Amino acid sequence: MTIVNWDASQYDNWHDYVSIHGQGVMEWLQPQAKENIIDLGCGTGELTNLIAQAGTNVIGIDYSPEMIDQARMKYPQLRFNIEDGHCFTSIHPVDAVFSNAALHWMTRPADVIASVWNVLRPGGRFVAEFGGIGNISTVQSAIHTALQVGNQGANIESPWYFPSIGMYSSLLEQQGFQVRRAALFDRPTPLLADKSAFSVWLETFANVYFQHLDSKACYSYREHIEQLCYPKLFDHVNGRWVLDYVRLRIEAFKPLTTK
Repeated sequence: MTIVNWDASQYDNWHDYVSIHGQGVMEWLQPQAKENIIDLGCGTGELTNLIAQAGTNVIGIDYSPEMIDQARMKYPQLRFNIEDGHCFTSIHPVDAVFSNAALHWMTRPADVIASVWNVLRPGGRFVAEFGGIGNISTVQSAIHTALQVGNQGANIESPWYFPSIGMYSSLLEQQGFQVRRAALFDRPTPLLADKSAFSVWLETFANVYFQHLDSKACYSYREHIEQLCYPKLFDHVNGRWVLDYVRLRIEAFKPLTTK
């Protein structure tokens, strides 16, 4: 897993669209009263709280202490734990594992899927949405171009994992899951109508590429990336950035009987 230094308050203030869009995958989850559910990669707890409102017993887990601290402050009545999504556990089997906008940060997907399998009861379900193949392709290309021009980042691996339906379904099936449905779709995502919104996005989600640079160099590279992305991603009519998100949504079940 890529180590990201999250600013949880900045995340809530600038990127609330993450949880807003996540309500779509909630329709696939359909949480029921008294179900035991884990929210994997819960962030600051917005969707954990929404799941709890259905009367479930939900636990939010995230690898970021900053995110968990913010979630606990916002929703003190709920349970949040710091755990690595590659190797999390549960004392008792759960009915469902849910995840929104988090799995693309977990670069060992087979380990994540094994952990999900181990905590689910037979018949339990795994419902998730995250970045799929082609996600932020314009942004990724611009980052690589800018860093190559400046002879920076040659040894920096991408912090993201963006699979196709086939790639991720195969991993699930190898574990023993039955994939019920899957969808890959474009979701152009407007940022806040603020001229600095894209720079903040880069600072929040792509800081692994810049954390070894001084502040002046960071500014220079982000400015170059913005210039490269501007023709494709800036909406002049509404005066805002619209990023080229692609989402993979999936629902899989652990069979009632396993070999």
